[in-house]
Amino acid sequence: MHSLEGPELVLQGQVTLGQVKLIA
Repeated sequence: MHSLEGPELVLQGQVTLGQVKLIA
């Protein structure tokens, strides 16, 4: 995986949390 910039990392984290909430 390529290293993410600050904003990209935060956005990816928000998307991941959103997916987890949908699954849970």
